[in-house]
Amino acid sequence: MRAATWFAANAVATQSRMTIPVPGDSFGSMRLAIICCLMGAALPGFACNYPDEGNMPLRRVVTRIEMLPEVHAWARDMHESGVKAQYVVRLDQPVQKGTRCYWPVEVRGDGKLWRRYLISPDGKNILLRE
Repeated sequence: MRAATWFAANAVATQSRMTIPVPGDSFGSMRLAIICCLMGAALPGFACNYPDEGNMPLRRVVTRIEMLPEVHAWARDMHESGVKAQYVVRLDQPVQKGTRCYWPVEVRGDGKLWRRYLISPDGKNILLRE
């Protein structure tokens, strides 16, 4: 009888194999809360990407805003009155509209905000932000 207990498989000493499925080791068995937490941690990866073109995207964005007819007329009026127009690109506050990403550009004169535009990093889409 003693020999039978000596040779019986010990549950603590039994090795688990990699092929044996264990509850909680697959994506489908995770709880919804854990999945939401993991997805929430990945959200900063969906921010606007800065194109790898040096400072060319910034110049392109500012030039596109400067060349808008109403901005050009306003800047000319400000220049005639002795005030220099300023263009502020806010890279720290990107805006998602649908599937597109926009950078806010503030047009200022004498330190006061005149208008705020949203422009895509490639400069092809411009929206007036109210």
